[in-house]
Amino acid sequence: MLREGCKKYSAAEINTHLDRRGAYFTLRAGLDHTFLTLYARSEFLQELVDLLKAMLFEPTFPDVAIEKQKNKLIQDLKINQEKTSYWAPRLLRKGLFGDQHPYSTLLSSDHIKNVSRQNLIEYHNNFIKAIQYIILAGDINKNKISELEAFYSLQRQGEKSIPQLNRGRAGKKIIEKTLTNTSQASIALGIFLPGMTEKRYPQIALLIKILGGYFGSRLMKKLREEEGLTYGIHAFPIHLKGGSYLQIQADVEKSSVDKSINICLAEMNNIKQYGVEKNELEIVINYMLGEFVNESNTVFDFADLYKSILIQQLPINYYENFYRTIQILRPEDIQNISQELLITDDFVKVKVY
Repeated sequence: MLREGCKKYSAAEINTHLDRRGAYFTLRAGLDHTFLTLYARSEFLQELVDLLKAMLFEPTFPDVAIEKQKNKLIQDLKINQEKTSYWAPRLLRKGLFGDQHPYSTLLSSDHIKNVSRQNLIEYHNNFIKAIQYIILAGDINKNKISELEAFYSLQRQGEKSIPQLNRGRAGKKIIEKTLTNTSQASIALGIFLPGMTEKRYPQIALLIKILGGYFGSRLMKKLREEEGLTYGIHAFPIHLKGGSYLQIQADVEKSSVDKSINICLAEMNNIKQYGVEKNELEIVINYMLGEFVNESNTVFDFADLYKSILIQQLPINYYENFYRTIQILRPEDIQNISQELLITDDFVKVKVY
């Protein structure tokens, strides 16, 4: 709704203002944080900061626009709820954190319908105004930084009454959901992990990459190349305030759901029992180093890395230490961490078909 009009500008005027200056503005609300990103040419920065102030701190929340957004969100939700891949990660969170945890809430049309204009105003006052940080990247001189610092100190007025999120109690270990009129299925497996501040996190990250974090990973070879059960399977860590966890997810045929899950669990046990070869470890380490180079080409890439440092409350030299550490890890380090973390009986297993 922040793009739908403010005291100074209508929605159409906001869009025109951005377009004329070649600017791009995105808003993304996640489980823990809301991100607002403005890409702009430096010569137009001051004008666009003024626009941003008006959008962020003086929105009008027109009733007509609220209803329009509600209808759009409800239609998008209905389309997504027909996809097995939509349900799998959400049911996995529910299984990991338990029914009563905020992360376990499953969005419904009624949730959207019941949001009132007053709800938006209260949320805006409590949270959107409570800016935690501003990250600047690019051609920005000292004067512009001073202006933005003043903007930050003057406008940081929200209550910021964010509740403490605990891990919660795990729910069911096996979750199944049946959809109508679908020819495919989705699986998801998950288990809690230590967070990025954990000293052994480089070992954990490397283990996940070996398991299912790139095209040549163990699970990709087994399920895609050898068995032909999926176009792709992915394993990756998710870090939230309430806990970090490993998520393994794939779309498979309905008849292959149990077989696919069993292969995933068996491959984890293989790593635990037999470890990894030195050559495999070297390949994955080089892959991760190359991936980091590819993801840190521009000043905007570094801004994203720094955003992660702020969100996860990491030391400023975190990435330097991380990539130095993975280069000296040994096969036995990976086997040891796998035996500690990959307890197959503790995994939450989701089946959606």
